[in-house]
Amino acid sequence: MLAPTYSVFGIFLTLIILAVFGVQWSLHWTIILFAIFGAIIT
Repeated sequence: MLAPTYSVFGIFLTLIILAVFGVQWSLHWTIILFAIFGAIIT
């Protein structure tokens, strides 16, 4: 897979996990940025 594909997949899974656990909206951008970074470096 290419980096954009990893990024989209990471964002998708992150949003699902955030919805399941009900994390505050103020934390979403930080968590999404770390999800993208983590998806790309793996």
